[in-house]
Amino acid sequence: MKPQAVIFDMDDVLCRYDLGRRLRALSRITGKMPRDIRAAIWDSGFEDVADSGGYQDPEVYLREFGQRIGYPLSREEWVAARHEAMQPWPEMLELAAHIGSQVRIALYTN
Repeated sequence: MKPQAVIFDMDDVLCRYDLGRRLRALSRITGKMPRDIRAAIWDSGFEDVADSGGYQDPEVYLREFGQRIGYPLSREEWVAARHEAMQPWPEMLELAAHIGSQVRIALYTN
């Protein structure tokens, strides 16, 4: 039986995600130490809550992110740091394109 759709995850499936690169980018933007940013966001459980839908409104999430790191991070700055942490995997993108020529594809990411 042929599937009707195939769902791909973004991080570590279509793109390699490098938290260290993201932390360094956030550090350059905010002037805060990467270890302090990691402690405030990833080690505190904040990002786990966000990934599980704890912040339905992106503005509330971004404001809380900024408060936790002690810097009023803009959406553009957040996106720039996130972008820097992602490296596309050409082979997986080719595979997704090939599958997409045969069935519907979707992207799921938290």
